[in-house]
Amino acid sequence: MKSEGTYGDEEEKAIQEIREAFKDQYFPPGTTAFYRQSPDGTLGLRFSKDETIPEHEYAVIKNKPLSEAVLETMIGEIPVSPALKESLATRFYEFLKNDNFNIIGDCKS
Repeated sequence: MKSEGTYGDEEEKAIQEIREAFKDQYFPPGTTAFYRQSPDGTLGLRFSKDETIPEHEYAVIKNKPLSEAVLETMIGEIPVSPALKESLATRFYEFLKNDNFNIIGDCKS
C-alpha cells in the first residue's frame, strides 16, 4: 500500500484492527480463517476450530486498500501460498461448472 501511495492514517488504523483480530487467536491443525471481501472494500474475518462456518464475523475492517491488499496476498501474481491460489482456482472452476450456476440470472435484455 505504501508503494502505491494508498497508505495513510486510515490504513494504519485498519492494520491495527487486523492485528487485534489475530492477536489472541490460536490456530491448531484444522483451524480455518474465513475472509469476506465486499465490493465497498469491507473485510470480514471469521475463525473456525472445527469444520463449521461461524455464523458471525469475529472482526469487520472497513478499509478498501487493506482489503484489496489481503486479497492480493492470496490470489495475486505472487501469492504467499501458491497451493492456496491453485486450490481456489480449482474450486471456483468446479463451482462455475455447476449446472445450477447462472451468471446471467434475471438480467433483462
